[in-house]
Amino acid sequence: MKKISKLLVGILIIAMLSTVLAGCSSKQESNQETEKEKEQNVGEEKTDEDSRYGGTIVVAQKMPPAVLDSDKSTDWVISSIMSHVYEGLFEFDKNFEAKPHLAESYDISDDGKTYNVKLREGVLFHNDKEMTSEDVLASFERWLENNDAGGMISPYLDKAEAKGPYEIVFKFNEPYAPFINILASHVSNQKMVVRPKEIIEKFGADPITEHIGTGPYKFVEWVGDQYVKLTRFDDYVPSKLPASMLSGERIAYADNIIIKFIKEQSVRIAGVQTGEFHFAEDAPQDQYELLKDNPDVETVIVKPDGMEMLILNCGTAPFDNIYARQALVHSIDMEELGKAMVGNDDFWDLEACLHPKGNIWYDENAGQGIYNNYDLEKAKELLKKAGYDGSPIVILSNQEDT
Repeated sequence: MKKISKLLVGILIIAMLSTVLAGCSSKQESNQETEKEKEQNVGEEKTDEDSRYGGTIVVAQKMPPAVLDSDKSTDWVISSIMSHVYEGLFEFDKNFEAKPHLAESYDISDDGKTYNVKLREGVLFHNDKEMTSEDVLASFERWLENNDAGGMISPYLDKAEAKGPYEIVFKFNEPYAPFINILASHVSNQKMVVRPKEIIEKFGADPITEHIGTGPYKFVEWVGDQYVKLTRFDDYVPSKLPASMLSGERIAYADNIIIKFIKEQSVRIAGVQTGEFHFAEDAPQDQYELLKDNPDVETVIVKPDGMEMLILNCGTAPFDNIYARQALVHSIDMEELGKAMVGNDDFWDLEACLHPKGNIWYDENAGQGIYNNYDLEKAKELLKKAGYDGSPIVILSNQEDT
């Protein structure tokens, strides 16, 4: 059987002075095929003749992480590696709806202040110990103290307590609607993952280096800026929900996963073409047509995949004035900006909403009358209204990303 290597090509969405990248297929037909394949995988049992099982997947990733402890860093590289090892109480599906994962179910009190979360029974850590509410509580308390997302919740939380071995209760001082979504969020490593209580007690606030989770793969080793190796956890207990993005049943087909850190883009691409790597991120867009026509390479357009923003300092002139901010939006030709930044229409869409289509937070009415309304004369009028004196505006940028 011929091996097909995969390349990821990013899609750009320009939204409210931001470029937003995210993860779903670029074509509806392709996306439906992917979901169909996932549904067919649900409930499959391993057989001796099933050629999909076994072997080692080698991934070429751009940058190595500084740590592998998601509570101690917002680096996206951590979640891209450790999502195979660690799991959360809740995980997002393809529509970005938070679904129970290590949780079995949950309910919210009528006043919106109490969340009762029931855990799945029989879930095993990689040390073969069963996960209980004590592990979840210890993981939650560490996350609350060390993760940036925990800081968002802390002011509203009265207490969290274990209620028997498979139930945990979160009590707030006022209704707090985003709680479940924050627990599931993989943006900037916000997700609360569950670790054994004894690991939490051993490391405290220090970066964790003994990585024991509940995921389909166990951590084996991390060799600096070279690679991370994971191996299948044969006693993995999957969710019974249908597979959908990070939620639902997960099937570990490969025996091992090796993530190699290859900074040079040309080396990553060459490695995929020669078969050294099975999968590589960040393919060059100017080579898309060439790579797409290679029968040994499957190009996957990721839409969208990350976020780059122009962030205004609204605490000082001129952008402390709303008219100046509106003037800036009207002074930008979004179409021309997209063409200049990316070029190929396959890789970008104009979209006012920060959240992509298909996301439960998507608002088709976002930015009406302002976004993608290029009008220099109106921009000049708004600047006069703002009292702008013509002082230079300084933009700080990372040269590597420009």
